[in-house]
Amino acid sequence: PETERLGGEEIERSVSRELPLEPGADHADLARAPAEILLQPNDRVLGLEFDSSLKRPDRFAGREQYIAWNELSEPERERLQSQIVNWSAPLSADERRDWIERFQTVLSHDAFMPFRDNVDRAQASAVTHILQPGGSIADADTTDACNQYGIVMALTGQRLFRH
Repeated sequence: PETERLGGEEIERSVSRELPLEPGADHADLARAPAEILLQPNDRVLGLEFDSSLKRPDRFAGREQYIAWNELSEPERERLQSQIVNWSAPLSADERRDWIERFQTVLSHDAFMPFRDNVDRAQASAVTHILQPGGSIADADTTDACNQYGIVMALTGQRLFRH
């Protein structure tokens, strides 16, 4: 993971990109937990400066609360605002969507993807590109599914998986 120093603290900027969404879901309307994961490396989130008395776990929890602002109770919001030295308004819905839409997820498979449901599930996880060897009798179905979702599929012609 890549690290950088912000607010006197070393921060890891690695992100998990597993996004469990229903097939056909709008990726801009991500479920809360995956959105929080993707928003953690946002510059405004990482740029939050906390009261120097807070320990690292409390600063981490503060970033999570900042991301989940709309779900906080009023006492939680007041406490969070008192802990952040450089308080600014939480990320707007547009800022959240714009940040999340920057991510692209690639699925690489060492054997062919024989069933359409593989592509349906990949789409539900915000996969934008699939790399696979091809060669299945069902390639046409998986290719059609990719075309329906706007997923780019590249066929390598080389199967690396052996039984």
